[in-house]
Amino acid sequence: MKRLIHLFVLASFFWVAGHSQASEKLKMGYFMLPPHTFNDGESGPAMGAGVIYFNEVAKKMGYDVEWVGPLPLPRLTEYLKTGEKIDGTVGFPKFPVFEEFLYYPETHVYLGQPSLGVSVDNPLAKINTIDDIKGFRIGLVKSSSGRYTPLIDDNHDKITLEELGGEKWMEQNIKKLNIGRLDAMFDRQQYTMLYIAGLLGVNQTIKILPMPAPPTPMYIAFSKKTPKDGKKLVDLCSASMPKVSVDYMGLLQKEIDAVTKK
Repeated sequence: MKRLIHLFVLASFFWVAGHSQASEKLKMGYFMLPPHTFNDGESGPAMGAGVIYFNEVAKKMGYDVEWVGPLPLPRLTEYLKTGEKIDGTVGFPKFPVFEEFLYYPETHVYLGQPSLGVSVDNPLAKINTIDDIKGFRIGLVKSSSGRYTPLIDDNHDKITLEELGGEKWMEQNIKKLNIGRLDAMFDRQQYTMLYIAGLLGVNQTIKILPMPAPPTPMYIAFSKKTPKDGKKLVDLCSASMPKVSVDYMGLLQKEIDAVTKK
């Protein structure tokens, strides 16, 4: 009888040990970047392609997820530096300034093409050099890294930048573009412009032109200072991403199609 009790206790111990990680939650911060990460109101749950995708990755890692946000980009960046309030995020570029405090998995989530949105009435059809956009007033979200894309970064004296923060920066820029207060709007990936233009019902009034720059890989990232051990998390993430069956680009297209006028 004592032996049976002993075996039962051991079995219970190993069962709890094997399931303790699964009950632990990863706290993932996010900012308003539809259709990747967003919510539908102040108290609404996190949603979007990035949320759906990482929830699946986290399952393979053995974790549940608590989404924290939406956060202003500077605050999200600060939280990632300290690792005190969040463990990681989804949809971050891999720049040296960020690598100082973030771990990145081996594989990116998607490629974002730096792009300009302009009015369909603008005769500009392709961007090759700064001469094509010289004198433009360009709206964009303020970057935590201070970088955008080389054509913009190297030519501040030839263009005017209107940097915005907050959750509605893309909506504001699209409205400014449509009333002539901006010549163009910039984003380091093309999907948010497509989504918000569709949501506002003005997708037929703008056209999106790729900038002459290679695509930017966008990653899941983990804080180096998270108490959950960022190195362990990123190794688990790298091993888990190939096991996820959901198609990120398919998730994106589904989100865009849901709001776009045909």
